[in-house]
Amino acid sequence: NQMIVALRGQRHDFLNHVQMIRSLIKMKRYDALEDYLDQFVEVTERVHAVIRIGHPMIAALIHAKMAEAERRNIDFEFDFVPMEHVNLNALWPDIVKILGNLIDNAFDEVEKLPVAERVFECTGNIVGRNLIFTVGNPCAGPVAPERLRMMFRPGYTTKSGASHEGLGLAIALQRARAHQGDIEACYSEEEGMVMRVILPIL
Repeated sequence: NQMIVALRGQRHDFLNHVQMIRSLIKMKRYDALEDYLDQFVEVTERVHAVIRIGHPMIAALIHAKMAEAERRNIDFEFDFVPMEHVNLNALWPDIVKILGNLIDNAFDEVEKLPVAERVFECTGNIVGRNLIFTVGNPCAGPVAPERLRMMFRPGYTTKSGASHEGLGLAIALQRARAHQGDIEACYSEEEGMVMRVILPIL
């Protein structure tokens, strides 16, 4: 619904954008025109990049997380190959669970950083007979190998508060393995935390 509203909003506002561009040209405000067009193109391209994902449920998830990232002052970058021709009938509910949990976990981590360092990246590719999703983010501090081994265990969490039960990553791994897939986690100072989801497809 949010995605459809955003598209309708773009169509509804198109005439207003054209009138604004025309006015800036008539006033010879070329610097202002360039800034306006840069912002307009960036917003339009991001919405259409979501649509190009091709699968409505995955696209809707990414669109919802874009809105959440904006609210939390996180720079959310994503890059998905088109998936409209991939048969995801048995997979998509669990893909949404897996990606949703991994993205939420990454958002919580980058929110600990100064606003200028809150960068997050999510990608989706098809390699052979596998869907490959990656979720990457910088970390507030080094991640010890022991934490990498423990983080997928039910109940394990480094977060405080009653709302954090340490189940998100455990659920994600459980759903990946239910489809003969897996999730790999690795950390480096250069790349931060990277989660790699591998899901076989027919």
